[in-house]
Amino acid sequence: MNSCSNVTDCKQIVIFSEENDASATDVMKCCKIAGCDVRRINYDDKALKIYISQESVKITTAFDVFSIDKNSICWFRRAEIPSVYVKYQNENSLQDSIEVFNFIEHKQAFNALKLWVKHNCRYSSDFLADTFNKVDALLKASETGIQVPDWIVTDEKKFALDFAKKYEFVASKSFSSFFFQYENSIYKNLTEKLQLTDIELFENYFTSRFFQQYIDKKYELRSFYFHGEFFTYAILSQNNAKTSIDFRNYDNDKPNRCVPFALCNDYCRKLTSLMQKLGLDTGSCDILVDKNDNYYFLEVNPAGQFGYGSFMCNENIEKFIANYLINMNL
Repeated sequence: MNSCSNVTDCKQIVIFSEENDASATDVMKCCKIAGCDVRRINYDDKALKIYISQESVKITTAFDVFSIDKNSICWFRRAEIPSVYVKYQNENSLQDSIEVFNFIEHKQAFNALKLWVKHNCRYSSDFLADTFNKVDALLKASETGIQVPDWIVTDEKKFALDFAKKYEFVASKSFSSFFFQYENSIYKNLTEKLQLTDIELFENYFTSRFFQQYIDKKYELRSFYFHGEFFTYAILSQNNAKTSIDFRNYDNDKPNRCVPFALCNDYCRKLTSLMQKLGLDTGSCDILVDKNDNYYFLEVNPAGQFGYGSFMCNENIEKFIANYLINMNL
């Protein structure tokens, strides 16, 4: 990583994230190189303790104790505690209820911390994960003149069949990412490529699913947006059977090649307008390019990954973000 510009008298920068977020760590390193006092709050830190008053905030983490004052700069990198509480049942149902109550109280205290920051500090990249929805992004993309694949949301087989009859293949996706490790196996939900005969095997009713026109891609684009700047790279995933449908089904033995890509100015303007409509100052846009070079916008992830593309394409997005946060001090 290249060194950031040296900065004197840099105020405290506080990054909200999660324990395993390597990109947040890289941005922290760049801030420290610049001479900044940079701290971190992970929502999944079991040792996290929060004290909030009208005038001040004190944070205790597994590795630090510090205060946030009204001169602090805060970046909400990944600052959303999941809304769902899942745990194996205890024999005592009262204990179950108490644990759920404690979880909700912790979430509310964490949200109170974010609200204090928003009232008192300069901050970046806030969004509400509980209300952000893929369909909202697609509707507003269409309003902005951005082409999207045809889509439906349904929990009934008959509607899924009617939709599948329109296309040779359809893609089926979930609304949210699902990833966990159990014993020696990793489980995650990925995009599925389905045809009519597959959907004929469905139950008449099922958990609501998102179905989309399947686009036979030439390649796909991931464009990371941060306060008006785009960092875009093409992912050449189409010729690898493991990643052709969903590149998140990573092939570690033969990784997809990624190359820097320049979006045309008109498309950047449309994406910028979309991000403004969505109230986002950061996010990763996923776009497919078909065999005829048509662009199809799929979705935007407000807390999207950018480290892989930054490394593979030598973009140094981490340095750009660090410098932006540092310049918020000026």
